[in-house]
Amino acid sequence: MINLTLLRLNMAKRKLQKKTPRKSPVRLLNVAQGLLIGNVLLEGAFQTNVWEFMTGRRNGQFNPGGDDRGFITLPEILGFANTPYGFGSKNTNSFQDVVKTNLMRKGTLPAMVGVTLLAPPAFRIVKRQLGPLIRPMNKAIKQAGIKEVAL
Repeated sequence: MINLTLLRLNMAKRKLQKKTPRKSPVRLLNVAQGLLIGNVLLEGAFQTNVWEFMTGRRNGQFNPGGDDRGFITLPEILGFANTPYGFGSKNTNSFQDVVKTNLMRKGTLPAMVGVTLLAPPAFRIVKRQLGPLIRPMNKAIKQAGIKEVAL
């Protein structure tokens, strides 16, 4: 009877104790999915890829705002443009005008919508099909001592 009471007290005590949250690893396939969707959205709206958007480099040179086109980069948005006027090729172009022009290019909106809607289910199917390959790889990654990354 006493052992049963102690057992109940221990169980109640364990339920009240806060569990330390475990960090879930970064899933590389989820990162790839996010980059794919982000890249398509940036290509459509800003005519640039993720890397060029973040760094402001085109063809290896840092020249935000000096491209005389509809390419928009983050440094350009933050005000680090090399030109004193707006976005694009004319000094009257506003951010909204350039994005609108970029979005109205032929095939841009269908591609953006299609990839945004179809990429998540496609990645789920790929993950399910590659599950027998991914699980042993994740196990090997864990055994190698890398706990922050998984496929």
